[in-house]
Amino acid sequence: MWSVGCIFGELMGRKPLFPGNDYIHQLRIIQDVVGKPDSSSLSFITSDKAMRFMEKQKAKEKVPWSKVYPAYLTEPGAPTCDHAFDLIDQMLQFDPSKRCTVEQALAHPYLSTLHHEDDEPSCEAPFKFDFKQTDLTKTRLQELMYDVALSFKN
Repeated sequence: MWSVGCIFGELMGRKPLFPGNDYIHQLRIIQDVVGKPDSSSLSFITSDKAMRFMEKQKAKEKVPWSKVYPAYLTEPGAPTCDHAFDLIDQMLQFDPSKRCTVEQALAHPYLSTLHHEDDEPSCEAPFKFDFKQTDLTKTRLQELMYDVALSFKN
């Protein structure tokens, strides 16, 4: 959902939301917008090095989306800016466990004109990359992709 939120933000602002030169720069830019997460929102981080980096960051408050997108206007009859800001806020929670799900995003008021519950299937089980192997060569990957493409022929 983070990626979808970034794309949504880029569509709203018509420019990259978190343009970083490298991952450190990008993390700082993210925190400039969403604020420095509290310690409970960092519990998903498994790397000690990443945790030390995050803990060393200066405290920053979240910037209201209305300040990030001051020129964002909706078309007459379209969902309100408040709905757009609420949706992006739900998608761009630093802690993955606090982000909205795909189903929740689709049911959000901002997407009410596009939401058709009877035409939105859910995946019953996580997608698996069964073809992924540690000794996967370029040639073998090409063969596997060709096999998958052929399976769509009929």
